[in-house]
Amino acid sequence: MLNKAYLILYANIALFLYTLMIMAQRLLASPNTFTTVFQNTSRTITGFINKTLAPVAQWQNVIEILLVFLLILLILRFFNVGLWILEIAAVLILVDWGYQYLMHQQNLALLFPLAVMLVSLFSIRFIAKEVGFI
Repeated sequence: MLNKAYLILYANIALFLYTLMIMAQRLLASPNTFTTVFQNTSRTITGFINKTLAPVAQWQNVIEILLVFLLILLILRFFNVGLWILEIAAVLILVDWGYQYLMHQQNLALLFPLAVMLVSLFSIRFIAKEVGFI
């Protein structure tokens, strides 16, 4: 299970998730409808996590890394559903960037991370076909 194709698939999923987080952070800096919905949802989830996991706050970085690995494993286990979720997230980021670009809240500086995210998504789909997930 640790041949080259699987390792490249894992790396592409991690790259996609990292780029998605970077894009979301930069897009959420500008106030708009997407930002408001995300921040309200994020406050609810963060409040729940802070109440539940308060004793393990010093382990927060380790827990976050483990959650990313768990997310990657879940995406691979339920690959068709996971791929749809990744594609929906990419489309939402693309729509948010397009909206902010048209409203002159963003410039073309985010095109490179956007291109990296889309290339990694296409690479995930291509490698998944090669490996036999799709």
